[in-house]
Amino acid sequence: MINIISIEKNYASFLAEQQAKGCCFGFCLTWLGDIIKERPLQHSGRWLSGWFSSVPSADKKALLPAEAARQRLLFERAMRKQKNYVRRYEENHLDSFDALTYDEVTVNYKNARQQAKEKITGIPGLHYSLSERSDFMSFKGMESYRDKKTISGVVILFRFTKGEGKAAFHAVAAFRHSEFEAFFLDPNFGLFKTVSKYPMLEITQFLSGKYRNVLPLSEITISRRLQIA
Repeated sequence: MINIISIEKNYASFLAEQQAKGCCFGFCLTWLGDIIKERPLQHSGRWLSGWFSSVPSADKKALLPAEAARQRLLFERAMRKQKNYVRRYEENHLDSFDALTYDEVTVNYKNARQQAKEKITGIPGLHYSLSERSDFMSFKGMESYRDKKTISGVVILFRFTKGEGKAAFHAVAAFRHSEFEAFFLDPNFGLFKTVSKYPMLEITQFLSGKYRNVLPLSEITISRRLQIA
């Protein structure tokens, strides 16, 4: 696995400033959304922004900014998404006797919102699917790259042991661009690229080297149908 860019220092500094434990789930959703979404041209004054420039390819959109100022903007977006997802989860627990998990609340909300936006814009929205996993090698989201009619990425959720034996939870994300090219994001460390046709094996080895007693929990696959002429 190749390290493309490290954000460990800047991310830790941002969290300390915000007095927050983390925004890993919001970070993963933001990063994958930027890669997978098809954003229409935006009006800016008299001109269409982007009119004279091509839309970056997915592998280019996967790259994190190198400049500290742009990284901070990304961290701020991730934190807003994290807070929104926590708020929706808490509201669900107040309003429902059949309380859902964090993952279920997020997937249900995202699918409903994307379907509504798709009806308005006519642009295929994102689809979120949640699957429980007990083995990292059983994660299937990384194989979706074979379907040339969709573009997709996966959020990997797991539990690990922190100092003093306390259980903690974390989210990382991956986007597979081709058979031998996959991008892997761990918000605690940075962006990486796998170098074999077995990206989940490389990711599993990475997580086992960085975290104690890693236990997979679930995966959220995010996909979008491509508009192929």
